[in-house]
Amino acid sequence: MPLPQSLLIPVAGLSGVAFALIGIAYRMGQPRGIVPAHVMVCIAAVGSIIFGVRAAMLPLREVPLMVIALGVSAGLTQYVLVRVIKAALDLGPLSPAWCALTLSFLPTVAFSSIFLDEHMTPMRGLALAAGIACVLAASACQSSPPSPLSEAGEGEKKVPLPTLGKGAGGDEDRPAQHHPSRIAYVGVLLLIPTFNCVSQIAIKVMGKPNAAGVSINDRFSAVFLFLLYFVIGAGLVIELLVTRNYRVPLLRTAGLGLMAAFGSTAGMTGLTACSALPAATLFPVSNVVSILVAAIVSTLAFGERRSPAWFATIGLGVLAVVLANL
Repeated sequence: MPLPQSLLIPVAGLSGVAFALIGIAYRMGQPRGIVPAHVMVCIAAVGSIIFGVRAAMLPLREVPLMVIALGVSAGLTQYVLVRVIKAALDLGPLSPAWCALTLSFLPTVAFSSIFLDEHMTPMRGLALAAGIACVLAASACQSSPPSPLSEAGEGEKKVPLPTLGKGAGGDEDRPAQHHPSRIAYVGVLLLIPTFNCVSQIAIKVMGKPNAAGVSINDRFSAVFLFLLYFVIGAGLVIELLVTRNYRVPLLRTAGLGLMAAFGSTAGMTGLTACSALPAATLFPVSNVVSILVAAIVSTLAFGERRSPAWFATIGLGVLAVVLANL
């Protein structure tokens, strides 16, 4: 059943709050050797169960082939995205990678403008520009990856960061020959929104209402989301079994994974529920709120410095949300 029009933007904002939990889980796992693939396995398992149960209650014979094709494609690209994020973390800190993830609304908005007849109004254009500036400012908030030793609590096992390719002492411990060129690093960061936008574009395509005002998302979003999470999980489980990269602190990994799984499933549910919004409004609101929440939690919980870039992130994020609502 479609959401009332007055709830669409608030729900889009809440989806951003939920998605921020994934970045927070990645950040908490970094100093303990828990990589994105470990967290994503938990996300995929929970998502497959939740949306699998919901999909089983639907008339599966009526599911359009487009839903199946888009669900599998979104799952495959999200699996590749996990590998690309790991590559980005091998080359640099988390902050630029997380901000690049939120840039996925740019190709989504471009696609919607060209193929879904969502015209770019001046206010949406300004909101988009403010959102881009917010992301760029956020990427400057952290100049170096966190030290795994400084992040570990008293009495905890201090595990080096395998995803960062550096010693416990900081960037200076990384051999000079491992420093990537700026072009290579930017190229990896650009791949993140390229792969992440596929699932968002799929949601927008299925969110276009028919003559009766009902969209494919309103009926079969559970099938799409089940396929997305199942394909991600299947790829990651096979990879971890082949590489034997599953020796991690079980309880801590499960805790972070469940937190991120709640954020992912709640966020995706929110996006599909308000997919009738124009892409230039839906994704900037969700992504900018995600950045704001992650920035605030980083300063309060992780002790990250409130630099001028941090304040620019907050101000531009608020401006983007206000402009999107106008």
